Amino acid sequence: MYLAQAEIPTPSAEVKGLLLLEKDEIHCLCQEPTILEQYLGWGGRAISKDEFDTRLVLEPFAQLRLQSRILKIPPENKDAT
Repeated sequence: MYLAQAEIPTPSAEVKGLLLLEKDEIHCLCQEPTILEQYLGWGGRAISKDEFDTRLVLEPFAQLRLQSRILKIPPENKDAT
């Protein structure tokens, strides 16, 4: 997991693009196969350095799947985990 701070986010040298995800988008991407075109059609935000085939399936890595599970825990139970 990487953290960074910037006024305007831009992909670093090895990264070709960034998806700026909202809570509901995280859940959707982790629950069902989604292509970049669908994500952008929902109003999803992306920053890219290169052109991408928008018909490719977005594959969430383990960190995003875990984030989705953590976000589903009710606030009163988060201290107990």
